[in-house]
Amino acid sequence: MDKKSGIRIDGFKQAMELLKNLDEKTRSRILTEMQQKDPTLATHLAKSVAKNLFSFAELQELSDRSLQSLLRKVPQEKLVLALRGATPEMKDKVFKNLSARMSAVIKEELMALGPQKRAEVEKAQQEVLEFADKMGLKVEKMTKE
Repeated sequence: MDKKSGIRIDGFKQAMELLKNLDEKTRSRILTEMQQKDPTLATHLAKSVAKNLFSFAELQELSDRSLQSLLRKVPQEKLVLALRGATPEMKDKVFKNLSARMSAVIKEELMALGPQKRAEVEKAQQEVLEFADKMGLKVEKMTKE
């Protein structure tokens, strides 16, 4: 609670928002330094920032070029599992940005993939988001390329 204004300030949320808006290199450096002083807090912040960068569904807001770059980095098995919980629009966007052959392979693997635990699908989606973050991809409204 700020004594002057009487407003309650959530320091954790403020720190998370700050870190979320930094580039990957700077964020990583800060979290590494925090890890030495307060490992529990640093770990909790890192996980919270990763979860709140943007959602898996928002990946369809990436430009085609950015999405193609991301899809080249994500392991195929992670992509298949992540797409298991994706909207039809998201799947269409992904398939449009893969080669015809790779699209067919992924579609076949999706059909063969039996029921999956929601937690596993969400974990795979989170890992795809972490790849996007490491690549410095930002979700913005699509622009013509």
